[in-house]
Amino acid sequence: MTSTIHADKIMNSSGDQDSGVDLLVNDQVKLKTANTDRVTVTDATTTVANDLAAATIKTATVKHTGGTTGLTIDSTGRILTPARPMFEVGKNAGQAVASGAITKMTWQTEAYDVGGNFASDKFTAPIAGKYFMSVYLTMQTTVAGAGVGLIWYKNGSTFKYGHHQSTEINITFGLQSSTVFDLAANDYIEIYAFQGSGSTREIGQGDNVGSGTNANSNYWTGHLIG
Repeated sequence: MTSTIHADKIMNSSGDQDSGVDLLVNDQVKLKTANTDRVTVTDATTTVANDLAAATIKTATVKHTGGTTGLTIDSTGRILTPARPMFEVGKNAGQAVASGAITKMTWQTEAYDVGGNFASDKFTAPIAGKYFMSVYLTMQTTVAGAGVGLIWYKNGSTFKYGHHQSTEINITFGLQSSTVFDLAANDYIEIYAFQGSGSTREIGQGDNVGSGTNANSNYWTGHLIG
């Protein structure tokens, strides 16, 4: 035997109308306390108005209220953040660096750029946070003792010095630098290089395994840590 109770509201026996279950709207259930909707359930969504306290939450996807996926969890517990800003760019052509000049590096190839934040040879932070970045470039020099190095620029000004060394004669070597930046939204980062051989040299001229420019040995990569 089955039975049906028809009601628009369910409240406690004392008649407290400010709290209870609201069934006034078809295909919608509301849990209320202090005359405020706390949980609203429809055939498509469940909305919680307050902080949700739970010992365990089981889900495969976490989305922003606008619908953008921010985090996914697979069946083994591995977490992916598909919208996390990250990029890798490279050089496929040599770039002249005049002796004594500080020269902005240009980038011709793009392996990936999640969020589209790399443009015009610079990375612009879309959101405030800590960003890890690493760069590796090759340069050949012909003068013993010539200083060469990298400089990180932030918002158009010198921020951090990277690799710097005095060279041996006739050697092709790698310039490498890695660091973490604390960036505000819309801060931007560029990479500059310098050398003091007395004549113009090229970044990306040769690499560690042969001659010619190779994006695999002349690259800049970075991502949002948190």
